[in-house]
Amino acid sequence: MPEIGEVARIVHYLKKHLVGKTIAAVKTQEDDIVYGKVGCSASAFQKAMTGKKVIDARQQGRVSHSVASKDSDLSDPNQSKYHLIIHL
Repeated sequence: MPEIGEVARIVHYLKKHLVGKTIAAVKTQEDDIVYGKVGCSASAFQKAMTGKKVIDARQQGRVSHSVASKDSDLSDPNQSKYHLIIHL
């Protein structure tokens, strides 16, 4: 399990190299353990994330949290967003 400082370094890297970029392609693999618990599928996740712009990367403890725009209109602060949470 990584230390909190290591997670902070990963989030810093994501902010530097990922935030502001658009997700051009997503590769997934069907896995009921990963997707089935939330009522999603790998193909639905792939479709939802492709073409979205990453607008933030955050950390809470040992969890990396990236935020991608759900809509193309980033001027609306109340727009819906996708949150990708990765427990490291």
